[in-house]
Amino acid sequence: MNSQPTIIERAFELAASGKIGSLAELRRQLSHEGFALANAHVQGAALTKQLGAIIRSAMPPVVAAG
Repeated sequence: MNSQPTIIERAFELAASGKIGSLAELRRQLSHEGFALANAHVQGAALTKQLGAIIRSAMPPVVAAG
């Protein structure tokens, strides 16, 4: 049994982590972790829209100075 997540599963994990700021950063991180062809796997309107929404919702709130 393989315990390593698939590239799509890992993309969702990273998107929800709050440590990723964009889809480009997500793709770079996946490549850095050894997932081949991250650009080819993380594409398509529905997937990128869903991942983008998760990334935005997971980002910590911006605190205004002053």
